[in-house]
Amino acid sequence: MKSAATPLIRLALILGCKKPIDDDDAIQRISSVLGIKKVSVNESRMAARRLLQARGETDLAELIAPPTLSVDDYISNMGELFSR
Repeated sequence: MKSAATPLIRLALILGCKKPIDDDDAIQRISSVLGIKKVSVNESRMAARRLLQARGETDLAELIAPPTLSVDDYISNMGELFSR
């Protein structure tokens, strides 16, 4: 069996997804399996990473590279701290 082309594709396959075409397709499939609502690719990456970490699956979470965020992104994400 050939190895997966990228860590995101590998994670999608580990989670039982149909083989994705590329990383964007992989994160969409991962989000669907994890029950993450449809949002932007960066938001999906962050949500999937957080969910896997919260479930204690840090090895799987590490397969999702953290997105590069701007200061504006950090400020807008701060609201999530208080919504729980």
